[in-house]
Amino acid sequence: MTVPAKVKLVEVGPRDGLQNEKQAVPASVKIELVHRLQAAGLTEIEVTSYVSPKWVPQMADNAEVMAGIARSSSVRYSVLTPNMQGFEASIAGPQTTWPDEIVVFAAASEAFSKRNINCTIAESIERFRSVVAMAKEKNIKVRGAISCTVGCPYEGEIAPANVKMVAQLMKEIGVQHIGVADTIGVGTPVKVQRAMEAALSVYDTNDISGHFHDTYGQALGNTLRCLEMGIWQYDTSIAGLGGCPYAKGATGNVATEDVVYLLHGMGIETGIDMDKLIDAGQFISDFLQRPTNSRAAKALMNKKAGLMAMQNDTTQRPEGVQRVADFLQKAGHSHQPVMLDDAARTAQQAADALGVELGQIAKSIIFRRKSDDAAVLVITSGDKRVDEAKVQALVCEGTAKLGRADADFVKSKTGFTIGGVAPVAHLSPPVTSDRQRAVQISNHLGRGRTSACGV
Repeated sequence: MTVPAKVKLVEVGPRDGLQNEKQAVPASVKIELVHRLQAAGLTEIEVTSYVSPKWVPQMADNAEVMAGIARSSSVRYSVLTPNMQGFEASIAGPQTTWPDEIVVFAAASEAFSKRNINCTIAESIERFRSVVAMAKEKNIKVRGAISCTVGCPYEGEIAPANVKMVAQLMKEIGVQHIGVADTIGVGTPVKVQRAMEAALSVYDTNDISGHFHDTYGQALGNTLRCLEMGIWQYDTSIAGLGGCPYAKGATGNVATEDVVYLLHGMGIETGIDMDKLIDAGQFISDFLQRPTNSRAAKALMNKKAGLMAMQNDTTQRPEGVQRVADFLQKAGHSHQPVMLDDAARTAQQAADALGVELGQIAKSIIFRRKSDDAAVLVITSGDKRVDEAKVQALVCEGTAKLGRADADFVKSKTGFTIGGVAPVAHLSPPVTSDRQRAVQISNHLGRGRTSACGV
């Protein structure tokens, strides 16, 4: 299976995610959410919409939110502008508060278009013509969203030909990028593929993104199918926030955390820090006073909570984990190890399981010092390679040499199999030890002269 090496996510939680919330979300909370999302590595954030507060009161503070964001030069900030009035409002303030990109939208369903914006598909596109032209004149990018591309709450199933027609109309008026949206979440991989193929007959792969709701639990499957098609851009929503005020029964957008978990598990680069992303989701979920809708976030938070509980309860630690805790303490580290449940895991697999960075995983290697048959335990951060020459210089005298320890040697010196100790993670990477520190913790394994150092 060939998939993109890198994927870009457009975070739509602050706009598409919050627009349907009945309780008022203050501008300060929205601004903080944007700050947390960009700190997590999101480089595309859909912030708000310039619509009538009569229809979407949650977005009435749009100007305040845009003015309050501490912008990052690496982030593109977009807003929804359904008409010229909305676009003019989006650029009414100082240029520093203007959006980098606007979003216009049209449905692939005539019924949905009439219920949503009270006009036909053709009429909606014509309304956007002047908006698109004005945005380009102001050097503001234009993204188009095609809603209800596989199903409509009023019409039922939507033919791919409808998607192609709307894509052609958008391209004709100058829309630079389109998103293919399963607005009510009824799509399956086969249906989504057909809709995406229709869009690809008009736009290049680099100018198309997927937008999937998870009403029937199909969003990740639809994402995977589109990855196989080469699509590398997707709209996602932090904590699975969202819905559509005009699409009855539609649940939230696919959770950003779930998509990132999928992508990272496939070895696909996103530039997103999962820990910070989960923190952002928890921040808005706490404000809304309900659990996150992200299954990945729930699982990772539960696992971390359980591991932290084990970390604090030393009576539950196997002997091997406790030995590493003692080593780290003697080496001057205040953090404690937490046990992993599978000794066969690689450092990267362990990091993924814990939801931590690779550099927070300790790897342990046992060497044999040939001069006195001592065991030398080396603990290193997971993102570093062991420099055997450096280890030898730290723990060997003169011409003494290090040798690789075989299973029998390790078993005789430590009581454990190859690896020496159970796999552990730590809360911050170990520092490099010097010779004096290595000597200070010699003999700690308790069976012959031993040393330990971090490299």
